Amino acid sequence: MSDPQPVAQRALDFATSLAFPRRVGTPGAARATQTVTGLLTGFGYAVSQQTFECSTGADVAFALLIGLGQVLIILTFWAYSGPAALALLPVAVLALLLLNANRLSRWAAASVIASPGGVWQRALGRLGRRYSAANLMGEMPIGDTNGPHLVLMAHWDSKSQALPLVVRMSLLTAASAAGLLFAALTLLRVWLPGVTGAAALC
Repeated sequence: MSDPQPVAQRALDFATSLAFPRRVGTPGAARATQTVTGLLTGFGYAVSQQTFECSTGADVAFALLIGLGQVLIILTFWAYSGPAALALLPVAVLALLLLNANRLSRWAAASVIASPGGVWQRALGRLGRRYSAANLMGEMPIGDTNGPHLVLMAHWDSKSQALPLVVRMSLLTAASAAGLLFAALTLLRVWLPGVTGAAALC
């Protein structure tokens, strides 16, 4: 039985060799491409690249949605100085925006690829910064093409977000819940003015 230590050490050495920032569009990404390509080629794989373009259009969309939500909240507060029913319009748009946030997020995410299907998604994709990237595909020549195939997939670029995914999702959930609560209290203020004062004291 072979000693597993050399295999484990090689795996650790390889992980260490990739332990550097390698965001898309940076010199680190090019270095990672060369490292992974050299490793696969050394194992006898034929390596090819599937190039594509992407953009930060989704980030632009998220910033616009957040900004729109803040504007609607300000407009709602401004409407408090006039007839109560005036606040219904901005708060209704805010509630509609929040209730469809997940759908809008998925729609915006589709604009990451530079050539998405929809006209508006293509326009959104042009708003953000564009990048050129590539998928690395290594294929081992095999004689029997009818046999089973093993496909291994992994990201080789490093994360670009400053905050972890769990933190970002928690903040988004909390902000959405707070926005919906604000909308509900505004509706109560219009329909049941006395209830809003009681809710504010709780």
